[in-house]
Amino acid sequence: FFGPICPIYGTCAVIMALTLGGVSHNIPLLFLCGMLITTIVEYVTGWAMERMFHTRWWDYSDSRFNLNGYISLKSSLTWGVLSVLLMRFLHPFVFGLFDAMHQTAAEVVCILTTLIFGFDAGVSFNNAVDIAQWTAKFQERSASVKEGIGERLGEMGVTEMLNLPKETRIRNFLQV
Repeated sequence: FFGPICPIYGTCAVIMALTLGGVSHNIPLLFLCGMLITTIVEYVTGWAMERMFHTRWWDYSDSRFNLNGYISLKSSLTWGVLSVLLMRFLHPFVFGLFDAMHQTAAEVVCILTTLIFGFDAGVSFNNAVDIAQWTAKFQERSASVKEGIGERLGEMGVTEMLNLPKETRIRNFLQV
C-alpha cells in the first residue's frame, strides 16, 4: 500500500468502536467479539482482494489452523488481544483528546483524517491495480519464455538433453 494507513486496520477499529462499546467492560467477551470482527474482515478482505487483483496480499497457508490461507488461529488470537488493547486503552485515550478539543478543532481533525485516509486508500487501490496488471504481464511473459524454451529443446527429451555434455547443452539452448 501507498502510505502508513492500512485500510483493513482502520475499518476494523471503526467497526469495533461502533459496536463493542457496550461490552468493553467484559474483557473475555470483548476479546471474542473483537477477534470475530477482525477475523471476518480479514477473511473477506483477503478473498475480495485476491478476486479483484489476482494477487494475495498475505498468506497464512504455512500456518497451522488456517482457513484458505486468508486467516489463521494465531492471527485471530492476536487480533483478539489487539482488540482489547484498542477498546480498553487507545479508544478511551483518543476520545479523551477529542473531548478536550474545541468542537471546531475536533471537526477539522476528523475532516483532515478522513481526507488523508481517502487519499491513501485511493493511491493504494491504484497501486494495487498496477501491481495486478504487472503480475498478469509477468505471467504472460513467463508462459512465452517457457514456450520458447520448449521450442529450443525441439524433439529432444529433457532426459536426453541432460545427458549431453554441458557445453553442448548450452550451445543447443542458445541456438536460434
